[in-house]
Amino acid sequence: MQYLTSKGDWITGTIHFSAYTNSNRTQELLESKLVKKKRNRFGAPVNKRLALFIDDVNMPIPEIYGAQPPIELLRQLLDSGGIYDRDKLDWKDIENVILCTICAPPGGGRNLLTPRFTRHLSVIFMPIMSENSLRTIFTSILDGFFEEFPPNIADSSSEIVQASVEIYLRISEDLLPSPAKPHYVFNLRDLSKTIQGVLQANFITIPDKTHLYRLWYHETLRVYHDRLVCQKDRSYFFNLLQDVCMRYFNTTVLDFFKSTDKNSSRPPVLLFGDFVNPVSKDRRIYEEIIDIDKLKATLVENLTDFNKVYNKNMHIIFFMDAIEHITRIARILRSERGNALLVGVNGMGKQSLTKLSSHLNNFKCFQIELTKSYNHTTFREDLVSLYLNTGVKFEDTTFLFSDNQIVQEEFLEDINNILSSGEVPDLFKHDDLEKAIAACRPAALSLGVDSQNQEAMFRFFIQRVRSKLHLVVSMSSIGNAFRRRCRLFPSLVYNSTIDWFDDWPTEALLSVAHQSLDEAFGRSENQDLVDSLTNMCHNMHLTISRATEKFCRQTARGCYVTLRSYLEFLKLYVTMRGSQTDKIKNDSDRISNGLRKLYETFDMVGDMKTKLKSMAPALLEKNEATSKLMEGLTREKASVDKVRQIVLVEEIAAKMKASAAQEISEDAQRDLTLAMPAMEAAQSRIRVTQQKRCKRASDVE
Repeated sequence: MQYLTSKGDWITGTIHFSAYTNSNRTQELLESKLVKKKRNRFGAPVNKRLALFIDDVNMPIPEIYGAQPPIELLRQLLDSGGIYDRDKLDWKDIENVILCTICAPPGGGRNLLTPRFTRHLSVIFMPIMSENSLRTIFTSILDGFFEEFPPNIADSSSEIVQASVEIYLRISEDLLPSPAKPHYVFNLRDLSKTIQGVLQANFITIPDKTHLYRLWYHETLRVYHDRLVCQKDRSYFFNLLQDVCMRYFNTTVLDFFKSTDKNSSRPPVLLFGDFVNPVSKDRRIYEEIIDIDKLKATLVENLTDFNKVYNKNMHIIFFMDAIEHITRIARILRSERGNALLVGVNGMGKQSLTKLSSHLNNFKCFQIELTKSYNHTTFREDLVSLYLNTGVKFEDTTFLFSDNQIVQEEFLEDINNILSSGEVPDLFKHDDLEKAIAACRPAALSLGVDSQNQEAMFRFFIQRVRSKLHLVVSMSSIGNAFRRRCRLFPSLVYNSTIDWFDDWPTEALLSVAHQSLDEAFGRSENQDLVDSLTNMCHNMHLTISRATEKFCRQTARGCYVTLRSYLEFLKLYVTMRGSQTDKIKNDSDRISNGLRKLYETFDMVGDMKTKLKSMAPALLEKNEATSKLMEGLTREKASVDKVRQIVLVEEIAAKMKASAAQEISEDAQRDLTLAMPAMEAAQSRIRVTQQKRCKRASDVE
């Protein structure tokens, strides 16, 4: 693609097929790469030719009759030089377009292409690179990197490459994919990840070969060992590592191998990271973590900070397995274009560990929020927001996606495209894409990118997204869904670093139970009881797990006891114990308060009795005085009663006199009422007579 673009008269486009790609989608993507020249003629821009690369062309699932509609559409283009318009049913001629298809051999979800399609193509088989070629390529890479290191370290590049290549070739031959292990697919990306991990070396923390070999050993574990699912495979890989190190490295340097049992499935604890020392991100150094206590303290501190910053109440118990998974995820996220596939039974804390690992790297962690109306359109809106944050704002972001959030399988098709190329077809509307590219133009100019070339700017935008967006997919290992999705969406395996979560070991189960019960009972009390309950919880979980396995074997029915059940059991016990403890405490407080009141009452009664005894003589004197006073009052009352009788007689007489006077007054009032009209008439006549006299007197004058 770069070669064709450099020639000037070619432009390129890429379409990624997946299992669910259909002909309608394929035609939309094809037409989006073309420009209209005449009424029904389309093609590349003027004076240009279009090379359309189609990746994983044999991935679409055949229909019921065996045909693959997307392939048939491409065959029609090659046979007839055009396609039909889906709305108007008009024929569209397409010119100056060639197809460059890419696929892997059939098998593992890939299908056999029809000869009617392949007859139009020149088939070129790309053989697997030889061992010598691999050594030459990666040795030259390490030689250039080790130029700044001391000579004794620079001389180790050949040994490291030879060991890496041998491990890659042997594990590719011996650990093959199966229905129970669909992710046992190894390719050159795994080998390059090992070398990429070695390139994280710093001459400050890698002073000699011993430290360099430990770094290589750690990176090899992370690439290959972390995806293995059973003890047999891990024992094989661990013995393979020992054998390779014995032959290519100085065994006296790797003393930590001597303390490890060759039959053990668990390698020695070897952790690398850059987050233990509290320095700014640009000054971090990827180095071996030796002080586990300091590592735990750092994780506890970052967990507290995470809960405070995001107002969460995330609770993590840092036993050794959890610590190892945190360092693994943090390592993946800090890697260039690092994406992770976390596989394990639900309830193992995959999402919580990812959030903390993202916080350790100072990344934002984004998750979709499911609603009843959440669909593929809403999912793409969230993807647009993610692309703008990473491509335009250039913010480091972790996209945490769980299989519980797969409402439609189309979600995984977009995830597959993000992992494979970073480009999700038709994600942006034209105007939104123009705005995003315009926002990236200053950064492109500073890096010498042709800002007037729309295709170059779009590739630059996608590169910025891929450098800042880290995808972490969490899936359950139970059932057939994981196997089916690995087959239909191969980028989940090819373009991700896989971390397989085993059932928690005895140490983890005991640690979780002990810490939960210790917090419930109090850290300084009842330690013997806490230890006994811890062992009981652990034994109960193992007993139920064995009974479940027996049930599955006898009935051939799926039944699982997950670690979520164990955690819920502990949570339920702690909650019930807390509620019962609170109830008992409240009852005890109530009884204690009642007894205290009774004792206070008894004391008050005693005091009152004592006071009564001391006050008895005075009471007798008061009683005698009261008796005398009562006798006097009785005598006075008798005399008062006599006076009251006299007063009552006089009151009756006065009332009778008042009644008689009232009758006289009423008679007088009646007489007055009768006389008043005659008096008023006489007064009226007198006034008239006086007025007449006054008038005569005035006339005489």
